[in-house]
Amino acid sequence: MGFVEEYLPAMAMFGLQVTYAIMALLSRAALLKGMSPRVFVVYRQAVATLFIAPIAYFSRSKSRRVSLNLRSFSLIFLASLVGYNSKDSENSSSFFLLG
Repeated sequence: MGFVEEYLPAMAMFGLQVTYAIMALLSRAALLKGMSPRVFVVYRQAVATLFIAPIAYFSRSKSRRVSLNLRSFSLIFLASLVGYNSKDSENSSSFFLLG
């Protein structure tokens, strides 16, 4: 086993920790400059989607593709909405999404 293969998990862990540190610093800087936390969350989720969606799409083989119909999409949306609101339930302002 070579040097790279032996230390690959440690290098991946180090890379993730550096990424988390950079994200924390950028988050703090943006929020201190006056960016709304809700707007920041939307931007963060949009960037994550743009980064992860192509990886998820192209990593699947052609034979295993599952179509995302309206029912599946609706269930995922409902689960994420309920999860967001239950996570932020101490904030009464989080329920503005429901109506």
